Amino acid sequence: MSRANTLKYFLLSQYLEPKTLDEPKKTNSKFKKSMDLEIANFDEKFMQILRAFDRSLLKNGVEISIYGGIFETDLLALAISKLAKVKFEKEQILDELRSEQTSFEKAFCYKLKLSGDLVFCKNEQSFALKDANLDDELSPFFTPNSSNELFIPTAPWAMVRLNRLKEISQNDFNKECEHIKDKISIHKEKMRLSYYVKAVHEELKSSLKTPFCKDMIRLEVRIADPNFKDTDALLNSFFIDDINLLIKFYESGRTHELTDQFLDEGSENKFERLDVRDELNQRAVRGFFKAERYPRSAFASDFALNFSQQMALNNIIEKFKEGNGGIYSVN
Repeated sequence: MSRANTLKYFLLSQYLEPKTLDEPKKTNSKFKKSMDLEIANFDEKFMQILRAFDRSLLKNGVEISIYGGIFETDLLALAISKLAKVKFEKEQILDELRSEQTSFEKAFCYKLKLSGDLVFCKNEQSFALKDANLDDELSPFFTPNSSNELFIPTAPWAMVRLNRLKEISQNDFNKECEHIKDKISIHKEKMRLSYYVKAVHEELKSSLKTPFCKDMIRLEVRIADPNFKDTDALLNSFFIDDINLLIKFYESGRTHELTDQFLDEGSENKFERLDVRDELNQRAVRGFFKAERYPRSAFASDFALNFSQQMALNNIIEKFKEGNGGIYSVN
């Protein structure tokens, strides 16, 4: 049972893994611009972003994404320490850093990618983006459709349930996400874009019940391109399902030698590092790259691995072929 409990700790840590954001200045480009803002200033800042684009590009249309409820990740550590009624050393360090107004990494409570009809209104006239004179005083209006994409990270949701751990389950999380999607889908009428964003934001704040979901959001506008392949797909930890399966495996009384070695604190198993740059290890390194393994190498894939990662992956695949499946890590 102690191994199952260890896995439950690993599982909880995965639920509490926040989804972080790079600073806008690191990601802004000719085709994508973003900024952090208060929802009350949404329309003004949205028009400001549009005016920053080359006007000829805007004729292609835009894609709008909202990262809502932005918070600093260190608030997560502080909340956990207060819940545990333990004064972590890190908490004292964080308090000192905050007094110096040091910035921390940012995360978000949800991402909403808008889908619908966007127009710009002036004196009861409506203009599509490609026809609008952005130098005029315009008000953006939006008619949503059912194709909005909503992503909710597990961390803010799980944080609210830390004192009720039995309520933290993948099944309950999935049900809550679907319930929230149903709630925001009732908004179908044409309205000011800022009103729609605020209505969805308030619904998510009410549903998630997390103190992290404040009114600071990130607005991201990207030039629409049918040939663009979005590689920024957001996923919650793919370890959650695997760890859940392992927990059931151990709770049923079964064991697995290799996984036991990983979980047992007193295990005599030695996890060795291999320096791929050392000439003495060249023979071992070459052994991981046999000719028959090259077709499955990731170097030519959309998600290229570096040399040492590919070598480790090949070794893991070989172990599974030998029937030595278990927990492996590539770092």
